[in-house]
Amino acid sequence: MSSAYTRAIQLLAQREYSEKELRKKLCLKQFSMDQIDLAIKELKSHNFLNDRRFAEAFTYFKSNKGYGPVHILYHLQQHHIPNPEYYINEIDWEACILKIYNKRMRHQDKILTSTEYNKHFRFFMQRGFPTDLIKNVLKNQTIR
Repeated sequence: MSSAYTRAIQLLAQREYSEKELRKKLCLKQFSMDQIDLAIKELKSHNFLNDRRFAEAFTYFKSNKGYGPVHILYHLQQHHIPNPEYYINEIDWEACILKIYNKRMRHQDKILTSTEYNKHFRFFMQRGFPTDLIKNVLKNQTIR
């Protein structure tokens, strides 16, 4: 076993990595490309490195942190995950945005003014939710 393989195992013991991300980490540790390629091949053969598992874990983690499908899709594409839309479609985004909205409005009157509506709209846009979904959820809230 090479030291690149050992280091990769240590990294994967902490959390899931995409192949691209793991290659980058190993390059930073100045392993040769041959060592990295061999380690990646070995990790994949034992199913220790799996981009599908990474994408599922990443999507679950980010959606629970309050990020929307646009944000998550962008990051999955950055990790060169094939068919990233598949992982996005597995989540009920309306329930996700409602959970965040209710958490934000926990100590406030649930009736929105137009200023508060705009504030929430911008917040959800920055978090990566599509405009049609935001409008759907916010229109169902009472507006003064």
